[in-house]
Amino acid sequence: MLKHVFATCGRAFSRAGRRVCVWFRVSVRKLARAFTRFGWARQHENDSDLLQAAADNMPVGLVMFNASKELIVANATFRDLYAIPPETAYKGAHFRDVLERRFRESGTDACAIAERVQAVVDLVDRQQPHTRIDVLEDGRRISVAHRPLPCGGWVGTHQDVTEREVAREQLQYMASHDTLTGLRNRAYFWSELKATIERENRGIGEYALHMVDLDLFKQVNDTLGHPAGDAVLQEVAERLKESVRTVDIVARLGGDEFAVLQSCQAMAEGDAERLAARIIEAISRDIDIRSATTRVGASVGIAFIESCDRETIRRADTALYHAKASGGNCFRIYDSDTTGHAMPKSA
Repeated sequence: MLKHVFATCGRAFSRAGRRVCVWFRVSVRKLARAFTRFGWARQHENDSDLLQAAADNMPVGLVMFNASKELIVANATFRDLYAIPPETAYKGAHFRDVLERRFRESGTDACAIAERVQAVVDLVDRQQPHTRIDVLEDGRRISVAHRPLPCGGWVGTHQDVTEREVAREQLQYMASHDTLTGLRNRAYFWSELKATIERENRGIGEYALHMVDLDLFKQVNDTLGHPAGDAVLQEVAERLKESVRTVDIVARLGGDEFAVLQSCQAMAEGDAERLAARIIEAISRDIDIRSATTRVGASVGIAFIESCDRETIRRADTALYHAKASGGNCFRIYDSDTTGHAMPKSA
């Protein structure tokens, strides 16, 4: 049987050009099937030195426990991942003891160790195969694959996938955020607006769409240059975030155009107007750019969410147009005759 296991590992190592995560996943499954087929875990634990030698040559962490939750083998990669000394991960060590040392060495708060150990024990006791990503205290992401055996034990693999997960998270962030300001981008905002309209159609909550366009921004670019313009956009983004609540969504749609999706649920009448006034006041304050001080304004068009996303955007754009036509630095709310409602320019 061990000859079969070594042959499996040997084939895996000899296939140049294959990704490690692919061939290793296949090898571990073959190991698990081999343990099951031959009853190795229960009958041949005295041969664990040979298994240890094979496991220590694997590039990902491998552990095996019997039905009594006693350690049969833990390879060097597993111990290195969690900084577990060999005297802790010895043959016969109990699963809980290994877990406690693993969490302690990973920097887990002492008060949380018992709870986290119990959570993993409960997961293992289900005797169901699963794969999860554990995030360690130092930020590393470890992919953990659990494969139970009919004899009651299990095989587990642990692989550091931090680079892959960080790259994936960065791609997700870039897909939904504006690179200059860190606000949500146009694609994300329209997606959320569509979902919001669907909730509105089901009678879940009330929402207001604020379209925000900067006044005098072109003058900043023309007189101070585009780097200064970028700095103004970044400062405006910060002021917008400070003006809204955590349940509201702020996005940069492009150029000097921004949008706010305001949740009006459990809010008093007139809160949409008050938010627009706060936005205008915040953006209109002086902005220090290096050794210069500049100022921009903001025009805001407001439409309350109704039935169709195109109509909602059109109504807000119409209100914004009237705010601009009134000289800017004010807001208007869309109404049926499109004359709107304006705040004084001093607002």
